[in-house]
Amino acid sequence: MLIKSTHEEFSRYREILIDPFFLKDRALLELFKRSLPPREAYYYFPQGEEVVIFNKKKPEKTLRRIYINVPFTDLENEWLSKFKLIIASHPENKIPDFWNDGLNLAYIYSTECKLEKAYIRMIEYFKWYREHFPMNIQPEDKIVKFLNTGCTYVFGRDHQFRPIIICQPYLLEKIKKEYSEDDVLNGCIFLTQYMTNYMLIPGQIENIVMFINLEKTSLLSIPDSMKKIIHTMSEYFIATLYKSYIFGMNTFLKFLYKIFCNFLEEITVKKLVVLESKEDPKLFQDINPQNIEERFGGTAPNCIYGQENCLFPPRMPSDYYLKDDEDPKKIFISEEKYIQRYNKGNIPERSVSPFIIDKIKRERKEKEKEEIMRKKREQALIMRNEAKSKAELNLNTNWKCENELFDLDKFNVCSNGFLDGLKSFKIIKEKFCNNLVVLKEKTN
Repeated sequence: MLIKSTHEEFSRYREILIDPFFLKDRALLELFKRSLPPREAYYYFPQGEEVVIFNKKKPEKTLRRIYINVPFTDLENEWLSKFKLIIASHPENKIPDFWNDGLNLAYIYSTECKLEKAYIRMIEYFKWYREHFPMNIQPEDKIVKFLNTGCTYVFGRDHQFRPIIICQPYLLEKIKKEYSEDDVLNGCIFLTQYMTNYMLIPGQIENIVMFINLEKTSLLSIPDSMKKIIHTMSEYFIATLYKSYIFGMNTFLKFLYKIFCNFLEEITVKKLVVLESKEDPKLFQDINPQNIEERFGGTAPNCIYGQENCLFPPRMPSDYYLKDDEDPKKIFISEEKYIQRYNKGNIPERSVSPFIIDKIKRERKEKEKEEIMRKKREQALIMRNEAKSKAELNLNTNWKCENELFDLDKFNVCSNGFLDGLKSFKIIKEKFCNNLVVLKEKTN
């Protein structure tokens, strides 16, 4: 399986269907397809604080959650302009083609608008990702086996379709003889990248939810590999975490956590939720119980750890993600409005719903055909009107000439014979003119 760089543009759904990693096993393929964003997720567009929580007093501490295909404030655009000047002043550092203003802004916010520091951090990221991607993973690789140990796995989505990653440090201690720190770290990088590439929708779903199970974990038992994972995720997957639920804290860890929070940024504290028990209602403010295992207080059957393909590809235990009190009609736009947004260019190509992409293409072709036929009809009408105008012009010109030629009032006659000749000629002229009138009517 080929995992690419974080925001590289490609057709996630169609490309992966021919990936031999999943085609080797029909069951794996079905699990993979089930882990992709569901149909209704494409009709959900976040609004208000789900996009950004502004900090009016300290704008650099604003909490932005969506960066792609959303409007930026005047101040954010000002920051971006200054940041681009810094980038332009370092032509020796090439910026990848997939990089965009949303990613620039994410790095600006990650350093609280310290632009030079943001630039250095961005360049460090480029170096890091060139060292790690692409990751070409095979089913028999150790990384895949690690993803089935239960140390870290993806299970379900929250009510706004953000994937939930489960992290259990106590299991790392049990497998440390079989898996090195690099194995564990690469497995976590691979899984996070998998979510980024295949389970998110840029501009609509850009974040993940983390569930940290600290049961059977003491401060002294947290392995070094866990510390490396935390550092890597925070350093190289910025603007990704929506919320982190901490489950199973003992009394001592809770005490340390309260002290620790005094030294954390307000934005970080907002993302941390400590759960007191399995029945803690805070967990279900954003997540339907059907997407939480029974061992953590939900209604979904518990996963089995340590067996082949038991946790990867990610498991989606339910087809329903909304909370019980949410009305789908108020949350999702219609398919018709979705297609209208797409036709107006308001949906990035890499975010288009694969479920209706064929319908969109058919409708686009039909509209193109209609436009071609409309232009042909207009051109035919123009040509017909031009021909008609030309015929009328010629007819009117001839009519005027004939009337001037045979206007008898211009003649002074004194001879009766001559007058009779002219009258006879006038009759001929009138017949000729009548024929012209008939011809004109036939032309019309």
